[in-house]
Amino acid sequence: MTPPKIYRFTLQKQMEEADSNEDAFDISIKKDIVAIADGLTTSPASGIWSKIIVKNFTERPFNDDNPTKEFLIKWLEKAMVNFESTISSKVDDEFVVDMIKTKGAATTLLGCRIYPNLKSHDVKIWAIGDSNCFHIRKNNIISAFPISKLEGFSNKTYALNSIVDRNNFNFKFTIWKIKSGDKMILSTDAFSKWFLWASLNGQKPAKKIKKKLSKNTERMNRFQNYVEKLRSKKKINDDDITLIYLEF
Repeated sequence: MTPPKIYRFTLQKQMEEADSNEDAFDISIKKDIVAIADGLTTSPASGIWSKIIVKNFTERPFNDDNPTKEFLIKWLEKAMVNFESTISSKVDDEFVVDMIKTKGAATTLLGCRIYPNLKSHDVKIWAIGDSNCFHIRKNNIISAFPISKLEGFSNKTYALNSIVDRNNFNFKFTIWKIKSGDKMILSTDAFSKWFLWASLNGQKPAKKIKKKLSKNTERMNRFQNYVEKLRSKKKINDDDITLIYLEF
């Protein structure tokens, strides 16, 4: 099988500037790795932390299906150094700096590694928190991970913290077998919740997404208008939205 076509989209909350977006994504086509993260609004500088974490994953992806606590502590070291350096240069508010030192920044993480085969791909997926991944075949959800039921989305979620002692490293893991013609969607919680709801209610949101997503700027603007329309109808929560769409 050839490598997948990859489309990406991110949009900040309504009435906010693009640089306030606390979501992040990173893609390494050379390594067949994609990752998204959703910085928790309740933690300071979470947008900075989420960007550092996805980059950390694409540069130093997991190898073990169930990484140990010791490995994860070591894995976070470089990210924490980068975070401290970035905070020192970008955050002038002493109150915010004190909050970061006390509470830490927190983000979800959804990371995928693609292992190509002749007739299919194996995809390994690691997740902490409520960013979600969907396996689509013929416009239907074959699998959803780590959340497969609407009640799995709540105001409380596990996350990676910039302070080691505040982590429980509650990662979940799965492997998917991807065939030619299949699609995958990685998305942060607001979009994921709507996508799962629409699918469970007999709609075909994957079909609509494919028609509107493109690397073409005009079509991408149409996709943004589509998301804004869903927001205005209160179908999607007013939250940062990020998704990566892979077409195999």
